[in-house]
Amino acid sequence: MFCGFMSSFMMLIPFRYNEFIFDLRSVPIIYATYCWGWKAGLVSAVLPVIYRIYLGGLDPLTLWTGIAVNNILPVLICVYFFYREKIHATTYLKYTSIIWISMLTSIIYYVTGRSILGIPLLDFSQISFGKMIFTVLTLLIFTYMTNEHINNLITQAKLEHLSVYDSLTGLLNIRGFKEKAKKWLNGGKNTSYLMMADIDYFKTYNDTYGHPAGDIVLEKIGNTFRESLQDQGFVGRYGGEEFIFLIRECPNGDILQLANFIRLNVENSLFPGQETQPSGKLTVSIGVSIYSGVETLGELIQQADIALYESKQSGKNKVTLYTNNLEVQQLYSS
Repeated sequence: MFCGFMSSFMMLIPFRYNEFIFDLRSVPIIYATYCWGWKAGLVSAVLPVIYRIYLGGLDPLTLWTGIAVNNILPVLICVYFFYREKIHATTYLKYTSIIWISMLTSIIYYVTGRSILGIPLLDFSQISFGKMIFTVLTLLIFTYMTNEHINNLITQAKLEHLSVYDSLTGLLNIRGFKEKAKKWLNGGKNTSYLMMADIDYFKTYNDTYGHPAGDIVLEKIGNTFRESLQDQGFVGRYGGEEFIFLIRECPNGDILQLANFIRLNVENSLFPGQETQPSGKLTVSIGVSIYSGVETLGELIQQADIALYESKQSGKNKVTLYTNNLEVQQLYSS
């Protein structure tokens, strides 16, 4: 509504050039549409429409035509420029048609002496051609001024996304994971758990089927990890075939059951060529460490890595929990 108030205010300070009178009421409406979408643009147009009706002085047809040109058309043009990639092709064509028909009608109206094919047009004397041109120019200038800014924001958002997410799996990369994990641990939360998982015999699979097939496996396992965790934590790709988890909560406090559930989900998944693996399946080994409130993230990773190493050395496809006395306990395996 603030933009609507500003639009009404612009009507109080019009520009005059000979017989032409025009103002910048369209700019606040464009701004509202650009920032918050077409619905906000239409809402911001309500107040100046009411104000124009209150002023009166025109016959109803001319009045409502002016309202359409000065209040509704700016919203359509702004949508045309800023949201065309999000609009269905048919809807986009409708917007385009309305805009160009409006502009061409106004041009023909003045060039042909207010008639088309000899048919007199309505008296739009209050909606001057100069006002239309000025409004369109205002929209174009505003659009080109902000287009570069929009593109920069989109590019920046993409770069920020790539800086913390792994492009192959869509999971957090190690940088993004550490940033998120530190925020969680520094928040003084309750007992949390860190897990590290490594795909067993992944080099053998890559050597047999090639890296493109290996990438498919990494992507599928990443999705399996994400779906297995649901809202209990988050997972990232540590690097290569290693993944890292932070578990924020665990049903009944049994982290080993959750870790084993994740391990079984991978083991029971189907992968192309898995029958050539030493165990006949693609599996993962997992190491778990417990955050009691005093460990640093680096210490948790180191402890989970020690537990993961034990899972790998003791036969793979296992879950190992790290304990404070640098020993490991409670192995789960098929």
